[in-house]
Amino acid sequence: MLFLLLIGLFVALVATFYARKLEELDSRNRDIFDIKQASDSNQEPSSVLFVTSHPDDECMFFGPTLNYLVKKNLTVHILCLSTGNYYGLGETRRVELLNSCLKLGITPSQVHQLDQFPDNLKDFWAEKEVAKTIDKFVNLTKAKAIFTFDERGVSCHPNHISACKGALAIKSSIPVFKLTTVNTIRKYIQILDILPSSTNAYLIVSGSRGYRSTYNAMLCHKSQLAWFRRLYMIFSRYMFINTWTKVERS
Repeated sequence: MLFLLLIGLFVALVATFYARKLEELDSRNRDIFDIKQASDSNQEPSSVLFVTSHPDDECMFFGPTLNYLVKKNLTVHILCLSTGNYYGLGETRRVELLNSCLKLGITPSQVHQLDQFPDNLKDFWAEKEVAKTIDKFVNLTKAKAIFTFDERGVSCHPNHISACKGALAIKSSIPVFKLTTVNTIRKYIQILDILPSSTNAYLIVSGSRGYRSTYNAMLCHKSQLAWFRRLYMIFSRYMFINTWTKVERS
């Protein structure tokens, strides 16, 4: 009985800390990523580019940040480097990606899905080719920053890691933000991970509305909703929390 009481108190403490951190982030007057907004109200909002490897990456891993930046009125572009055709469902997944992005407030014109890099669980993509492709879309979208995986790719997927290495090899001088990979325990403790994540300078925390947006976006990926992904949608910290490392480029 005492053990259950202590667990209850701990969860209540974390929930309180989570709520306060969310309130603190919402009250900031500047953008957490220091991406310059258009100085004139008649100018178009600044653009950012998310580099993902497969359809569903956008909501499985980047949902909190996508919701945050859309709310900040930045123009968010998604560059998905593959169609996710490993099981021959590439065309189905193309449509799922567009529907998912609409749930996140990202229009089809801001979604760029390629099929030149094969979805593969074993092979890495050519770094120079990935970098060349990213540079092309940085110029096309006039992006002020890139967001992608880090060198461990959240799940150590070779395609995720390839996206990171390609982004770090681009010729453009814009900053690259890398999504922090955490260990397996932290990955699946949901909002409890707010405690070890709280010292990160680039911390994004989703409230209930943001979580619902990400959850509903993931539901659009019907071909991928195996039982273990449904559990992921409930327990993964990436549905609630993103932490980033900024790589300055010159």
